[in-house]
Amino acid sequence: MANGTTAGSATDLATSNAILLSPREWLMATLIVAVFVIAAPRVWPSMQPFNPSVDYRIPFEFSEDYGLYRRLVDDCIDHDRLLLIGDSVIWGEYVTAEQSLSHYLNAQVGSPQFVNGGVNGTHPLALEGLVRDYAGGLSDRSVIVHCNLLWMSSPERDLQTDEAVEFNHPRLIPQLIPRVPAYQASADARMGILFDRCLAYRDLVEHLRISCFDSLDPYPWSLEHPDENPFTNFPPAAPTPSATLRHRPVSWTEQGIPMQEFPWVDLDGSLQWQAFCRTIELLEQRGNRVFVIVGPFNEHLLSAESRQSYRRLKSGVKEWLQAQGAAHFVPEALPSEEYADASHPLSSGYERLAEQLLSEAAFQQWLEER
Repeated sequence: MANGTTAGSATDLATSNAILLSPREWLMATLIVAVFVIAAPRVWPSMQPFNPSVDYRIPFEFSEDYGLYRRLVDDCIDHDRLLLIGDSVIWGEYVTAEQSLSHYLNAQVGSPQFVNGGVNGTHPLALEGLVRDYAGGLSDRSVIVHCNLLWMSSPERDLQTDEAVEFNHPRLIPQLIPRVPAYQASADARMGILFDRCLAYRDLVEHLRISCFDSLDPYPWSLEHPDENPFTNFPPAAPTPSATLRHRPVSWTEQGIPMQEFPWVDLDGSLQWQAFCRTIELLEQRGNRVFVIVGPFNEHLLSAESRQSYRRLKSGVKEWLQAQGAAHFVPEALPSEEYADASHPLSSGYERLAEQLLSEAAFQQWLEER
C-alpha cells in the first residue's frame, strides 16, 4: 500500500505540470509557429511604415538592427538614389545627419540623390556581411563605398591576433571561412548565427528587442522594469535619428589627442583589406557600378614614421583600385582643424570633402554614366 502510494505520487509529480499533446495537436502547433515565423516579417512593413527623409541615417542605438538597414537600402532603390556605404565616417560620428557627407553632396548638386548608408563600427569584415546578407537588392545600381584605412592600423583592429578581441558586429563577419583569429566564439554560437541568417524572422526579433526592450532580452528587461509594459506602444514607430550629437564637435587638437604611432599592418596580409576587396567584387558581380572613396585619414596626428607607413599603405590601395579598373578618389588630408580624431571629419571637413569629390573628373564621369 505504501509502495503503491509512493509510485503514484512520483507519477503525479512527473506529469502535474506537463503539457501533453496528441500527434495532431503537435502538428497544429508546429504549423501555427511556422506560419508566424514566415508571415511575420512579410506583414511587419505594413504595421510599421518606413518613409525615411533624404537626410535619414540609421540611429546609433539601432546599429545592429540589420533588418532596418535592409529597409533603408530598399527605400534607396525605390527612389533611385545613390547609396553611400561605409562605417561611422560616412554615418557622421561628430556631426548631425544634416552635416554628413551625403547631406553636403545633396546640397551641392541641388537634388536628393545621395543616401547615408553608413553604420557605426562596420569594419570591412562586417561590411562584407552587411552587403552580402542585407543589401541583396543592390544590383545594377551605382554605389559609393568608403574605405577607412583605420581598420588596418594595428593587428588588433585587423582582427589577426591570436588573442580574443572585442569588436563590433560579430554576427556579420565570416563564421567559418575565412578564419578570423581574434574571433573566438564557440562552435554553438557560430552555428546559431549561421542559422539566424536564414530566417528573416530573427531580424524582426532583434528589431523588437532594440525597440521595445532597450536592447535587452525580455527577462532581464522585465527585472529592471517590473511595472512597465514594453508593448504599450505597439507596434513601435519606425526609428528616427536623434538630433543630439554623440560627441562635442571640436578638433582633435582641442580635445588634446596626442600624436599617434600606429603599427600599420601589411596590405597583403590584412584580413580587413581582403574583406574590403571581396565586398567590391561582390557588388560588381551583382552588376553594380562602384565608386570608392579612400579616407581621407587624419595624417596630421601621425608621427613621421607612422605617416610614411600609412602613405605606403594608401599607395597600395590606390594601385589595387587602378589595377581593377575601379573608379575611385583618394583625396589628400583635410586641414588639421577639420578633424575630430584619426578618421572622422567635422562638419566643415565633410563640406570640403563633398566639394572635392564633386570637382573630381573621375567622379563626374562616373555620375554622368549612371
